[in-house]
Amino acid sequence: MLTPAGVLLVWLRGIISVAILVGAGWLLWEWTQRVRASRPVESPSDVTLQATGAEIRSASPPSRLRDWRPGWDETTAILAGGIALLLLSTGGRFVGLQLFRRPEADVPRMVGGEKSTVYRPDGTQISVEVFGREGPTLVATHGWGTDSREWAYLQQALANGMRVILWDLPGMGRSTRPHNDDYSLEKFANDLRAVVRLAGENRVILVGHSIGGMTTLTFCRLFPELLGSTVAGLILVHTTYRNPIRTMWGSRMLSAIEKPVIVPLLYLQIALSPLIWMLNSLSYWNGSIHWSNAFTGFGGTESRQKSDFVARYALSTSPAVLSRGCLAMLQYDVENVLPKIVIPVLVITGEQDPVTPSEANSKISCDVQAGQICRLSPAKHYGFFEHDRASGDAIAEFCRTVLHVPAVAASR
Repeated sequence: MLTPAGVLLVWLRGIISVAILVGAGWLLWEWTQRVRASRPVESPSDVTLQATGAEIRSASPPSRLRDWRPGWDETTAILAGGIALLLLSTGGRFVGLQLFRRPEADVPRMVGGEKSTVYRPDGTQISVEVFGREGPTLVATHGWGTDSREWAYLQQALANGMRVILWDLPGMGRSTRPHNDDYSLEKFANDLRAVVRLAGENRVILVGHSIGGMTTLTFCRLFPELLGSTVAGLILVHTTYRNPIRTMWGSRMLSAIEKPVIVPLLYLQIALSPLIWMLNSLSYWNGSIHWSNAFTGFGGTESRQKSDFVARYALSTSPAVLSRGCLAMLQYDVENVLPKIVIPVLVITGEQDPVTPSEANSKISCDVQAGQICRLSPAKHYGFFEHDRASGDAIAEFCRTVLHVPAVAASR
């Protein structure tokens, strides 16, 4: 998930990706110059041509390649370096995944859902997918920069016991962008309210990951009358209670550069969205996105399939949309709402999460009136995805207790 501070990593990855390509081009160009300058002299006529400089002008590239021979020298090292950087820019992802990530079955596909669209007054078309028939219902909101597919393991785990409603936030997945470019948490909470109506008379549990959790807590601020009646419980996954910059690792330094650095970079990312998308594509293929995700999102036990699944979102999400959502997060604060939440709340946190740290999640579980916490380790911001069995079991047990579901069996 991209948070406001995450824009620093986006630009850093872009600079690294460009540097790799520029370095490859420079080394290959330098190699051609050295080969031209060191072309073997084969006859007296060649000596004459070389003395006048005509030899360099007359030698064709195929001729230079034919005459040059690799060896244990600097020229060969330069060629090898250029080729290595070129291969890194296009195949670093493959090498990193194969060498440093364990294999696993592919992330499951969500099948059997009933697709529908919720039309909002601002023109947004919200994509919704419903799994299961009438009954105890769970409504899940994904993190920023992903879509509802990140709940694939959860949908599979609850397939035999609950009705699951998944939706894509505006501008993500199959949902369209709002015409007025409103990506505020209040807008998302109102969209969530419209999705909850699809559950009919059934009581629901709201699940939210990261900005999905922020959306859920904003929903609680805007619609407190629904807590305990329509909404039976909350599951908050790797989230926070205020502007993420204020609660994440390095918050003091990040707060100091929020206005002079982070905010301008977010606006610049909106203006240069196509360019940033290209840089993100380069970052995906050279593997730098996978490494930055490992730094912020995974605890080190993720499979290559899970790592690549999350990284691929960089190829499909709009940098402009992401930036507008990040700007909206800067205005987010529901700290005073937490003590007013009286329904059961399950908080799932990653012990090593630098984005929404365990301390912020612990505060949520302590400040609400009926909170409990599930700690995943080693786990960071995608801990629920990395440890899908542990998080799925915790969610299933919470749903069974709150909604009195006879059996929420894991389907694995």
